[in-house]
Amino acid sequence: MASTLRRKGGTLACLTLLLWLTPASAEPTFPPLTGRVVDDAQLLGAGDKEQLTADLKALENKSSNQLVVVTLPSLQGYSIEDYGYQLGRHWGIGTKQLNNGVLLIVAPNEHKVRIEVGRGLEPTLTDALSKIIIENSILPKFRTALLALAVPIPLILLTNWPVEYIYLLQLAAFFLASVLFQWPPLRFALVPKSVKHPRSHQRAVEQFLAQNLHTTKSRTGVLIYVSFAERYAEVIADKGIYRKVESSVWEDVIAELTSHLARGTHTHGFVKAIEMCGKILAEHFPPGHYDKDELPNHLIVLDVYGAR
Repeated sequence: MASTLRRKGGTLACLTLLLWLTPASAEPTFPPLTGRVVDDAQLLGAGDKEQLTADLKALENKSSNQLVVVTLPSLQGYSIEDYGYQLGRHWGIGTKQLNNGVLLIVAPNEHKVRIEVGRGLEPTLTDALSKIIIENSILPKFRTALLALAVPIPLILLTNWPVEYIYLLQLAAFFLASVLFQWPPLRFALVPKSVKHPRSHQRAVEQFLAQNLHTTKSRTGVLIYVSFAERYAEVIADKGIYRKVESSVWEDVIAELTSHLARGTHTHGFVKAIEMCGKILAEHFPPGHYDKDELPNHLIVLDVYGAR
């Protein structure tokens, strides 16, 4: 026992010495909060900055929410999540009572964009919704700008064209890219799967709750959700039936459905998936004489914006 204690004591002494010798990690530095737009990376022109400031002021007057746009030349080795959280606390965006501040953070050199939200707005502006805004509204504009900026480089190096021609081509490229990146099929194609699938899952959960599938007496509601745009399918089952069925059983339903969707036999795929879910429910919750149909069985079709 004594030797064990000595070894532990020696280890503790070494750890203490190492901790004493290791300097604390450097704290991040933050740009001063000079207004609603803090362009520390110098991405914006004077006119753009003035217009953006006016738009943010109008938003604050309308909703009382305070939104600040900040561009950063460097995240100083921190993740954008960690740096954004600390920047938000340092600046204290939003009112003290409502904690309704929002930071739109752009770090062009690290190719990172993030929306940091105060606690008062977290139920409304969720992480999933922030990702949708970034992927659908913000990043296409950046891609358009980068493409337009890249156009003159080969023309300057490889041709003797007048600068006026190159400038006109750059404007044309910007206009064409703006139109293309707003085209829904291309926009969806550019969104990574790591964003598409969590977004689709969130919308599936939202529809499960919106259709009151969680309100049945035995908690046996089942939703078959398919998003053609994201190429995503999922079965969401309430806890009454979910606890009785292995996850592989639901995976078999999805495999059957997606195989038909891939072949273009959509209707047959939905019918097969519904039949399989019906058999699962009947096995664990056999229909009784006095059972009533608590919810309507129907197909709901939503467009890409969630409207019926």
